[in-house]
Amino acid sequence: MWALAQRLGFKDGHVFEPGMGVGGFAGTMPAGINAPYHGIELAHITAKIAAALYPRDDIRHGDFIQTALPR
Repeated sequence: MWALAQRLGFKDGHVFEPGMGVGGFAGTMPAGINAPYHGIELAHITAKIAAALYPRDDIRHGDFIQTALPR
């Protein structure tokens, strides 16, 4: 997915992943992409694991449908 995003011209910007699990997609972001990463995970323990693995990213515990997000 990251290779496709790069081929389509994505180099920077915000990345948002609802239902991110422990952050497998966040963990594979190539070094050449400079993008703030935002994720929401419903499972409390899984969200804590993702937040511990990626402390610089904005990881939230919550329901994607019910979570208020900035525009």
